[in-house]
Amino acid sequence: MGCELSLLKCQLLNLVIIGNENLRPDLPIEGECKIGIDFNILKAKGETLFKIVLKISMEANGENVNTGVRKLELEVEGVFQVSDNLDEQKLFNLLHFNGLTILYGVVRGIVMNVTGSFPGGRIILPCVNMAEIIERHYKKKKPSKSKKKKITE
Repeated sequence: MGCELSLLKCQLLNLVIIGNENLRPDLPIEGECKIGIDFNILKAKGETLFKIVLKISMEANGENVNTGVRKLELEVEGVFQVSDNLDEQKLFNLLHFNGLTILYGVVRGIVMNVTGSFPGGRIILPCVNMAEIIERHYKKKKPSKSKKKKITE
C-alpha cells in the first residue's frame, strides 16, 4: 500500500504577534489564553491535489495575565496530494484528520521558534482534539433554522 496522503508544500501566509508590554519578569509566567482554530479545505488543480489553510488565533484573557505574548494570529497553507480512487469518506478523513493534524504540528513548531525570543519565553500551543475542531467548524457552517420574518410594506 502506497502513501495515501503526502504534504507537497507548506508555507506561512500570515503571522502577527503582539508582545505583552506589561510583562512582569519578577513574577511567574501565568494566565489563560483563548485559542481559536479554523480551517478551509479547497480542491486544487487536478483530481488529487488539495489545499488546506489553517488559521490559529490566541489572545491572553484579562489584563492581569503575565505572559510574554498578548495576541497571536497565524495562517499556514499546506498543499496535499492524495491517492487516486479514494472513496469519499476515506478522502474526508485523510484531509481533515491527517492533513489538519500535520499542519497543526507545523504551526506548533513555528510558534515555539518565533516566541522563543520573546520576554517570558516560548509558547507551546496545546495538543488539541482534531475531531472536536472539525465538528465545531461544520456546526458553525450550517445555516441556522431561525424563523423567517415576513416583510410587509
